[in-house]
Parts: sequence; C-alpha cells; structure tokens
Amino acid sequence: MIEAAVPLSRYRREFFLNESRERNMMDIITSGLAGIGVGNVIIFIISVVLHEFIPVDPEFVKSFDDPLVAIGIQMLMMWLTGNFWLFVNRIYRKDWPLKKRTLVHFVLSLLGMLAICWPLWWIPHDLVGVLESIGIYVLVYSIVWFFSWRKTGEKA
Repeated sequence: MIEAAVPLSRYRREFFLNESRERNMMDIITSGLAGIGVGNVIIFIISVVLHEFIPVDPEFVKSFDDPLVAIGIQMLMMWLTGNFWLFVNRIYRKDWPLKKRTLVHFVLSLLGMLAICWPLWWIPHDLVGVLESIGIYVLVYSIVWFFSWRKTGEKA
C-alpha cells in the first residue's frame, strides 16, 4: 500500500475519517482564530483587573530582544492552543466508555496545556504556582465536564 510509506498514515486516516479535507482545514483555521480570540479576551480581562495593559508576560518578554517578537510568538501559541483543543476534543468521538474518554481527555489536555503555558510564563515557574494552576485547571475542567455530562445525559 502506498499509505504505509507515508508517516502517520494511520493517524491521518483517523483524522480524516468520514470528513472532507476542506472541512478539516476550515476547522483548523477557525480553531486557531478562536484560540487567538479567547487568548486576547483573557489578556483584556487581566489588563482590566490589574488596571494595566500587559499583552505578554514580562518574564516571557525578557527572552527576546524585541517585545513584538514575544507578542508574535504568543499569538502563534494561542493559534496552536485553539488547534490543540480541536484535536484533543476528538477523543469524545471515540466509541469508548465515558470514564476512559474522560480520563484520556483530561490527562492529554492537562499535559498539553502545561506544555503550552510553561514556556509563555502563563503559569508561575515554581512548585506552588504549578500546583495552584493544576488545581484551578481541575476545578474548571470538572465544572465544564459536569455540565456537559448533564446536557448529554450519558451514563457515567
């Protein structure tokens, strides 16, 4: 088979299963734009609360000679965050028991968000800050999961 010579062909088959490539490209574009939009809303809310406009974490900016480069990289990471959620949410399309889907989704989403948030300094770089961030993530994830579960009525 020709597909066997293409790396990740099994993944590609699962990704494009029963969906057109055009639809998937639109999902990637819109998810990326949604990630940028949500990220900018969060930046705006933080700026309003702090009464100071902070487009990028000052610790992250220190890594670059030009603050605009830091802003551009953060925007790219917001794009990737939107697409990360697009892909990780496909776990709920699997024909697995709800507990397995939830556990796999939770672990992958937590690890993915830590991997995205850490280099951008969106979470503090100390043990207490990481544990607090994980605690907030677990709380928000649990609330969203509970209301989604109630809406679908699927047996837990």
